Amino acid sequence: MIPNTTASEKRDKALIAFTLLTGARGSAIAPMKIEHIDIKMGMVYQDASGVKTKYSKSFTRYFSPVGDEVYRIVAEWVDYLKRARFLSNLREPP
Repeated sequence: MIPNTTASEKRDKALIAFTLLTGARGSAIAPMKIEHIDIKMGMVYQDASGVKTKYSKSFTRYFSPVGDEVYRIVAEWVDYLKRARFLSNLREPP
């Protein structure tokens, strides 16, 4: 029921969905990198060198079965971020 028109609304919706999928704490989600998310495998790698984890250990967290809609929201946001980064790399001067 969260609005889904602006980029910030889509981001907010994706963050809530990602939290539901992973069960990760906000302090672990905030510094996470897009490269650590594997949508196809349904998992995220929490690298202790960049993400606050319990006991400073890296580990893989698999998505919880919370529903296709939640998964779709996250998958679309990750795709959006990857496309945006790709397009920005194309526009950078040599």
